[in-house]
Amino acid sequence: MLLMASTASAWDFIWDNLCYNYKGMSTAEVVVVGCMKTGNVIIPSSATNPSNGQKARVVEISNSAFANKTGIEMPPSSPAIEFADANVKAICVANWDTNGDDELTYREAMAVLDLGAAFVGDTQITSFTELRSFTGLTSIAPSTFKGCANLEDIIIPQKVTTIGQEAFVGCAELKSASLPSVLTTIGNSAFQGCAKLESITFPNALVTIGDHAFDGCASITNFHILNRVKTIGEGAFANCTANT
Repeated sequence: MLLMASTASAWDFIWDNLCYNYKGMSTAEVVVVGCMKTGNVIIPSSATNPSNGQKARVVEISNSAFANKTGIEMPPSSPAIEFADANVKAICVANWDTNGDDELTYREAMAVLDLGAAFVGDTQITSFTELRSFTGLTSIAPSTFKGCANLEDIIIPQKVTTIGQEAFVGCAELKSASLPSVLTTIGNSAFQGCAKLESITFPNALVTIGDHAFDGCASITNFHILNRVKTIGEGAFANCTANT
């Protein structure tokens, strides 16, 4: 199982210029939380703590461990992603399982460059936090999750710079959408009608918020527009009735 987790502020040990934390109370599994290498990075399947010689299996990569890195490679036996939502897994396996094992590995997810129309209008999916493992994505194309009326939470990959027009329009149950730090553009009507979206944190890189981007997000209670934002479209925050 290989998931993405939040980056820790310290690490338990360093091995081959990669920083690791033990997962929970276990010393048999570790999370990659940082990198001291330059250039391409190869993630090993296991890591050895130099202080005691104990080997541990690499099972997670922190969400920001390689925020400024390119060319990340997984070992040949890249583990499968464990999906919280069986419906999301079924869609991902149907579209991007290249080796036919009915699983989606981190390597397979990393190779995806466009989600296409795989999720458009799907009312069965409820959670897609594993999207953060699709590290090859640099944009969420227009209408990608349009009409996913029961989608509640999603984590957008760290290299995504653009969320396209109507990408999440009509996701009425969406409560949480984690935006990447490099995001510069939120397209027209991107989150329009996401009535249960309670808060949104805009990254420092954000420059453009499109027309009606958050129109009808009636549950948003607070948001802060950074000075770097140059364009706020017409009705971008219309009908955000809970805003203080």
